[in-house]
Amino acid sequence: MRTSKHTLVLIASALLLAACDEVREVGDSEGEVIEWPGEPSTPDDPAHEPDSESPADDAEACSPAPEAFAYSLCSCEGLTGLGNLSVRGDGVTEAFVGINGHSELAGAIEIDGSGIFYDGLTVAASLDAGGHVASAGRVAVFGEASIGGNLDVGDDLNGYGVIDVGGALRVDGVESVLGSLDIEARGPFQAPPQPCGCDEPLVDVAAEVTLASQSNHNAAIGLPQTLDELGGDTFSLPSGRYYLSDPRTLGASSFEIAGAVSLYVDGSLESLGHTDIELAEGATLDLYISGSLRSVGNLSIGDEAHASSVRIYVGGSDSVTVAAGNQTFYGSVYAPQAYLETYGNTTVVGGLFVRGLLGAGNLEVVGVAPRDFAKDDCPPPTDDCVADPDLGGCGTPPAHVPEG
Repeated sequence: MRTSKHTLVLIASALLLAACDEVREVGDSEGEVIEWPGEPSTPDDPAHEPDSESPADDAEACSPAPEAFAYSLCSCEGLTGLGNLSVRGDGVTEAFVGINGHSELAGAIEIDGSGIFYDGLTVAASLDAGGHVASAGRVAVFGEASIGGNLDVGDDLNGYGVIDVGGALRVDGVESVLGSLDIEARGPFQAPPQPCGCDEPLVDVAAEVTLASQSNHNAAIGLPQTLDELGGDTFSLPSGRYYLSDPRTLGASSFEIAGAVSLYVDGSLESLGHTDIELAEGATLDLYISGSLRSVGNLSIGDEAHASSVRIYVGGSDSVTVAAGNQTFYGSVYAPQAYLETYGNTTVVGGLFVRGLLGAGNLEVVGVAPRDFAKDDCPPPTDDCVADPDLGGCGTPPAHVPEG
């Protein structure tokens, strides 16, 4: 049978109308006002006041972890060319994803929570978010997007895929979806904040290490700063700030973390895989590396029950490889100038703040909420570090070490 050009046009028009008919009629709604991580909270909210009853809690307040890992995954650049990505909470708090750059999602992306794709979003395969999704840029869907909460789009919304929004659709530009669009309500666009502090880093790692070189608690416990002086001994570190001028020291000695400890390393490390570090119950470690860190593939100082206890801050720009192969890494990595490389099936239980993600395979991030203390509540380090044997050095009381 011969089909005329006029007939093909009519068929195409009918299909287009059928697709448009799949958009349900909905009412107008202001929608829920979304409170994203990092936005100002009520000053007199008791949940944001530090608990100073315990010396260890006071030392913990010095950690930038609550700000650095407010999002389970933060990326300064957009997500492109990835495999499958899954981000979920730890069962206590909701997972948040923050992406500053434009993202082109080629694989399956699953977020058991909410996400900001600030500069725009293209979904080629699938996006499944249990909470809200927001962008200040254009959103295009050519696969499937299922969003449990609101969808905020600061530019155009287009594509020919399937979009299911359980909350309000709030578009500030032109809406042209040649596919299935199922929404509960419409409302005015609510602009999201830029999620990750990348232009002005939340933590200046190199500056923190330099400061620690001038003010630390090494002398109070007899901890040398260089590899030659250590001699392979085992050191127990109570709550305090400690500085190592030779990065090779970490691989040559053993450290027992007995309190809320900040450890500062001057230089770059090839790997933390063979470092012997043991955490006491309730202890935390904030590890600052002024240079680069190539790999944390076999680091085993964290565990599933205390994944939020280990936080690593990297100042360098060389790529960091995390848990290459089918492995799980327990801890959080802050590396705003470095790409994170993953291969195989990788699970990170903690948090990630990176320049961007590279690699193939499947990446799962299980976000673990940091303790609720603010960096501003941390008192500045003392200018004069004078050892006090009754306090454990420099006015920092030693942490409680469990008996037995």
